Amino acid sequence: MRMSLPFVEKTFFLKLHGEVEKIKSLNLDVFVDDLEEVFAEEDFPDIKKILFSSASKNEHHDVTCNCWTNIENSIIGEITNKEIKYIADSIYKGSINDIKKIDGRGNSRLYKASTNEMGDVVLKDYPDLLIDPRKRLLTEVSALKMVESFNQTPKVVAFDEQQNIALYEWIEGIHLSNIDERQILDALEFIENIQNLEGKETYKLASEACLSAKDLFTQIDNRFERLLLVNNQDLQDFLNKTFKPLWTKARKWSEQCWPRDNLTEDLPSSMQVFSPSDFGFHNSLIKNNGKLCFLDFEYFGRDDPVKLMADFIWHPGMDLNASHKIRWLKGTCKIFEKDLKIYSRFHAAWPLYGLRWSLILLNEFLEDGWYKRAYANDNLRHRHKNKLANQLIKAKDICEQIQAVNMECPYMNDFDEQKIFRLDLENNGQ
Repeated sequence: MRMSLPFVEKTFFLKLHGEVEKIKSLNLDVFVDDLEEVFAEEDFPDIKKILFSSASKNEHHDVTCNCWTNIENSIIGEITNKEIKYIADSIYKGSINDIKKIDGRGNSRLYKASTNEMGDVVLKDYPDLLIDPRKRLLTEVSALKMVESFNQTPKVVAFDEQQNIALYEWIEGIHLSNIDERQILDALEFIENIQNLEGKETYKLASEACLSAKDLFTQIDNRFERLLLVNNQDLQDFLNKTFKPLWTKARKWSEQCWPRDNLTEDLPSSMQVFSPSDFGFHNSLIKNNGKLCFLDFEYFGRDDPVKLMADFIWHPGMDLNASHKIRWLKGTCKIFEKDLKIYSRFHAAWPLYGLRWSLILLNEFLEDGWYKRAYANDNLRHRHKNKLANQLIKAKDICEQIQAVNMECPYMNDFDEQKIFRLDLENNGQ
């Protein structure tokens, strides 16, 4: 026999009232709960109220936190340099003299530490695994150890999986301000070098790998659906009036162009390549000798080379002109020349990767996306509203670029290999 609704309501009230009385008797400074109703009680004590939730529309609490790391910071403040030094000392065998926070790049916190044995090193504090369960630390450490012999990446000094931190070689260099062909050649050289590494067939997939058209369609749909849940009118106007019509058109166009054997079936393992995934000059430093050092391998793994090719061009952190993009495409097509359908896949995928990036730019509208950015850079917390507006402008710009060329990639027009590309399309019956 079911309980009547009035009985359920009365039971809930009595339980809630008893809980509030218990809280008052403990003389607490802070209380954390996942129910807004607890804080809404009239007799709830005048203490700091933290709602454990990803979002809330009510106003009976002081702070909303979506993970325990966030709760910890809200109660006792951000972690200090002294505390970070203590953590670094626990994994480094030598002596660390001092440590200081540097501007975060991406989603991790970075610190510069001076040591007696190695000079300066970098401590990387990775995002909370409760927010993002991807094991970025282990992925990056494994990848950097594998490519260490190329002398184009930092060396691993020490790491601790439980504390989710790692120490890396400090690279003395500057961020690129002007890109020329030498840097494109450096990037191509690195990509070609990593294809010669052993164990590719059994290595894990890159983060958000796209081995078929279906994978790419699904990723875009999932990102789109998540953003549709966000209560922001400007965002919803963009998604429904600009993005959705273009996405519908682009998907239909892409399905018609994509090689039939790769629409739903994964790319054969022999055609999959090693990819740093988040690869480009935004994640690099130019050293005193003029050579590039590539950083950030948190998403490294196997993938379709087309994703690597397209992401390099579309990444909003890159500042490439048309000649750079053409040189990159020609170079990568040469590296992956054994893949006879790479032209047709890239042709079909190019506008979709652009649309995917337009949604990635909007991650800050999501609670977990914004938390990861703010975790790496405290200053962003004070500029949230302006940041959202700027990201929306960038997302609209990508859509306008795709519409302007009617889905066609403008950087393949003067390829000598265009004849091969056309033949490839004909051979696929397209």
